Amino acid sequence: MSEDLLDALGPPLVERTVKEADCVRPDAFSVVVVETVAAVANTTVEDLPPLYERIDPDALDSLFATAEDGIYLFSFDEYLVGVTADGTVSVFEGPDGDGAVS
Repeated sequence: MSEDLLDALGPPLVERTVKEADCVRPDAFSVVVVETVAAVANTTVEDLPPLYERIDPDALDSLFATAEDGIYLFSFDEYLVGVTADGTVSVFEGPDGDGAVS
């Protein structure tokens, strides 16, 4: 079902799969999410709003560390971000087609 939901959003602007070996720190997954959005937005991590204003970073890290299945969808800096328990981070354009999320 998670894959069907992401498929319904259309092709992502970028998709990155993170392996457990890539996440040596407990907060590494949420950091990867922010870095991925920054790359799509062509900006620095420091110029993005704090992730905690949109979603609990600890919950995001926990999803990656413990869940076998599941998906989080949330808006972040004018993009729609999909994160699955298997470590896939997908960044989509906002509903306006220009990255903006209304």
